[in-house]
Amino acid sequence: MKRTINVTLLVLCSGSSPIAGQDQAHHVIFVSDSESGEIEQTISLPAFPEISPDGRYVAMDGWRARQQYRDAHVLIVDLETGELIDLGPGAMPSWSADGQWVAISKYSPVRGVFIRSVKDAEERLIDGEGWGFQWSPDGRRLAYVRDGNLMIRDLATESNDELFVENDLPYDFIYWNCKWSPDSRRICFKGKRSDGALEIAIVALSDDGPELVVRGSADGIAEDFAWHPLEPMILVPKAHAESGRLQLFAFDPDGTEAPTRWNRQPADRNNGGMSFSRDGRRIVYMSRD
Repeated sequence: MKRTINVTLLVLCSGSSPIAGQDQAHHVIFVSDSESGEIEQTISLPAFPEISPDGRYVAMDGWRARQQYRDAHVLIVDLETGELIDLGPGAMPSWSADGQWVAISKYSPVRGVFIRSVKDAEERLIDGEGWGFQWSPDGRRLAYVRDGNLMIRDLATESNDELFVENDLPYDFIYWNCKWSPDSRRICFKGKRSDGALEIAIVALSDDGPELVVRGSADGIAEDFAWHPLEPMILVPKAHAESGRLQLFAFDPDGTEAPTRWNRQPADRNNGGMSFSRDGRRIVYMSRD
């Protein structure tokens, strides 16, 4: 039976700035069956969510009415009880493999990328110059952006390493919300070339250095990716040519075809900010009318 979780304290959540003129009351989070597209739960809180490894919790960032996006807090909703947990300042949470920590980016009081305990107030600054922290599915590494480069944090060695050679960076700017592959060996991201061209790129991490593949143009594509844990599929939000609405588009990370509209979503709404559960059975995403 479809269930609605009423969490209405906050009015907007995002990893970037609010979109002017939007009526935030019409934003919700849908928790859906990824095979049928059937909406199982609705969270009446607008957010860019990520579902926990055990499928019980959804993490997001948000702020109260009349606050700025720099005031964002990391929030966790319990899908079973509807309880809302506020972890304090932060944005763009990404779950650790054991669900005990989230990787976050903070605007203030100290800027940078952190890992934050879900159970208590423990928090560790990883890099004061980083942004857009993303945990690998195996829990061993994290990726983030710094000065036009992708950085890799290795938890075993506690090192922060540049992925690309500093004097030979392929992109002038790499956007937030990159996504690891299910095997934790590749990262998909949106980058901007020196001539302004926007691209979807996938980089493989290997002992011989990064192997970069340009998957296609990122024109009209938002800075969100969801990599399916079992199928060869990545989702991106893109404006639909016929309806003009933001819809989820799918492409094969190892193919050559352009992204096509994913048909397991409502066609009459604007959808984005999506995340698959670790077993691939559910997807959570933000939606507005």
